[in-house]
Amino acid sequence: SPPPPPAPPIVPPAASTCVLTGAWRQKGAMVRGRTASTVEPTLRSTGGNINVTATGAGAFTFVCASHDHQCPGGLAVSNGTGTLATTGQSVTVKLFNGTTYTGVVNSTYLCDLITFLSPAPRDGNFITWERTVARTPPPFDLKVTTATYLGTSAQGFVPVAVAVVTPSTPTVLVAGNGPQRFGRTPDALLAGNATSNASIAVLDVRAQGTPTVTALFVLGGRIDHMSVAKMGSGGEYVAVAGDFGIALLQYSTGNKMQVLWHNNLSDVEHGSCGLCCVGDARCRTSVGPDGTAGLLLPVDTEKTVVGTFDVKGSRLGAKEVHYNGVTDIEIVDTKELAKTVMFTFFFDSSTGHEPMVVPGMLAMDYTLSAERYRSWPWGSGYPYRQPGPCDGDVADSRAELIKTSSTGSGLLFVGRSDGGNGVFGCQTDNVLEVAPLFGYDAYTQPYNMQAQAISYLGRMKTSTGQLLGGTLNLVRLTSGARGGNTLRTNGVADDPSGNLYYAQTAACCIENMPNLTVSGHPLTPTGDGFAVQVLPANASGRLVWHHFAKPTQPQHTGSSAVDIAVGNGIVAAIAQASQCMVEVNAIKGTGGPSASAPAGPQQGYLVVFPQVSPTRA
Repeated sequence: SPPPPPAPPIVPPAASTCVLTGAWRQKGAMVRGRTASTVEPTLRSTGGNINVTATGAGAFTFVCASHDHQCPGGLAVSNGTGTLATTGQSVTVKLFNGTTYTGVVNSTYLCDLITFLSPAPRDGNFITWERTVARTPPPFDLKVTTATYLGTSAQGFVPVAVAVVTPSTPTVLVAGNGPQRFGRTPDALLAGNATSNASIAVLDVRAQGTPTVTALFVLGGRIDHMSVAKMGSGGEYVAVAGDFGIALLQYSTGNKMQVLWHNNLSDVEHGSCGLCCVGDARCRTSVGPDGTAGLLLPVDTEKTVVGTFDVKGSRLGAKEVHYNGVTDIEIVDTKELAKTVMFTFFFDSSTGHEPMVVPGMLAMDYTLSAERYRSWPWGSGYPYRQPGPCDGDVADSRAELIKTSSTGSGLLFVGRSDGGNGVFGCQTDNVLEVAPLFGYDAYTQPYNMQAQAISYLGRMKTSTGQLLGGTLNLVRLTSGARGGNTLRTNGVADDPSGNLYYAQTAACCIENMPNLTVSGHPLTPTGDGFAVQVLPANASGRLVWHHFAKPTQPQHTGSSAVDIAVGNGIVAAIAQASQCMVEVNAIKGTGGPSASAPAGPQQGYLVVFPQVSPTRA
C-alpha cells in the first residue's frame, strides 16, 4: 500500500529550498530481505529539509549543511526538535512497517546511512523518505498559443519530428507524412514532387492569432525523422532520413530550404534498392553544429547500421551493431566532449537467475573506429547479482533517448524500466556506486507497479556518461490501491534555464487529471493519451503536467506523443491522435474526429505554449 502523507516538517530558521542529488530507496525498490545498511545510498543536498518517515509521524529531520567540510553538500541531523543531534545521541526512527527503531548517531553530519545509525535496522524494516519542503503543484490551466490538428480525415498529416528554429519570428518546422498541403503549392526537394507524401511544413506561430503555414517542402515517399542544429553563420542545419536515404538541408530566414547533399545509402545496406529503413523499420538521425550528420539504419531485429557524414556529405564512418534495439543517436560537439557520436540501445541478458533486459550507450569518434566510453559496459545482467545497492533490485531496463542540453553542459537522457526497480539507481560505469535518484510523490516513487513500463528522466555527464541525477516517472490508477500504470516518454528537450520538457504517452492517470483545463477548455478527467510534462532543472518538483483530450470521446480512440522542441521562447510538441483533442487557434482547414463518429485514422496534432518560468515550482 502507498505511504501516507508526511507529517508537517520542522524547519530551522536557516533552511532554504532543499535540492536532492541523492536519495534513499523506497521499500518498493527493496526485495529479498535486504537490510537498510546494505542497500541505502548516500544522500546529498544543498539546503532545506528531508523528513525520514514511514507513518507520517515525522521521526526526525535532516537539515542540509552544504558548508560541511567533512562531507561537502552533506546533511546535518536534527533530533526532531529543531536542534542538531550530536555524536552519540540516541535517535528514534519510524520504520516502514510502523514500528520504531532507536539508534545512535555516529556523526553529526550524515555522509552515508551506514555511518549514521548503529546498529542498522534489520531485515524488512526499511526506512523511506518524503520531501517536506513546500511544493507548489502545477497549475490546473495551461495557457497555449495554439493547439491544432495538422490535417483532416481526408487530408492527413502524421508528424514524426518537430523543431523550433530561431529567426526573429517564432517558427516551427514539422516533418511528417500525408497528402495534406495546407492550401499551398509545395516546393519539391530531392526526388519529391507534388504528389509526394513526405514533407516539412514551416509554421509561423506568433504569440497571438492562428498559426500560418508559410512554406511546404516535399521530399519523397516517407520521412522517418528530422534533426535540427543551429549553424554558426546563421540559419539551421536540417538532417532528414526516410525512404530517400539521408539528406542535409539548410533552412534560412525567408522560408528558404537548400539541399546541401543527399545520399541514398545504396552502398550501405539493402543492395541495389538503395532505400533507407525499408518495411516497418524506422531511421533516426542527428546533426551537430558543425554540420556532421549521424544515422541509425535498422536492418533487422538484431542488426542496425550506424553511419556518419561530414558537412559536405562525405562518409566518415559506418558500423554494424548487433543489439535487440538501437533506439537513438546524437552528434555531440561541445567543450566537454568534441566530435563524438553517441547511440543508445538495449539487449537481452540474464542475471544468472532470471532473464533481464539491460541498457547501453556507446560514445565513439566521428569515424566510428575509436570508442570514447561505454555506459553500462558489463554486457550482461550478472553484475546486478553482486552484493551492493542494486543487488537483485532491478527490472528490465532500456536506454531510449539521448540529447545534448541546450544549456551547453551535460546530456538529457531518457530510460525505461519495466517495473519499480530499474538499474538507474546505480551508476553507468560501476554497479556498486549509487546514482542520485529523486522522488517526492506517488508519481516519482514506483510502489505497487508490478511490471508496468515507467520512464527514467535524467541528466548525464557528457565526458563520462555517468548519471548526474534523475527521477522515475509513472502514472497512477484511480482505484483506492493507487496502483501504477504505464508511461512512455518519446521526446525530450530543455531550455536555457535548464527546465526539462517531455512529450509522453500516459495511461490513466496523470496528477490532478480531473481538474485540468487547456486555455479554459475542459478535458477528460480520466483516460490515457498524449501529455506534456515540464520539470525544473533539478527535477525537484513539477512545473507542468497536462494532457489535451476533450471530455467526450469516440470509442477505441487514443493519442500518443511523438516529439517536443524548445527555442525562441516557445515550446512545440507533436502527437498522433484519433481522439477528440482541444483546439485553440487551430490552423485553417484542419480538424479532428467527431465525438459521435467511429474511430478514424491517426491525425497529426500540434500544441504550442510559452517557455515555462523556472520559478514556478
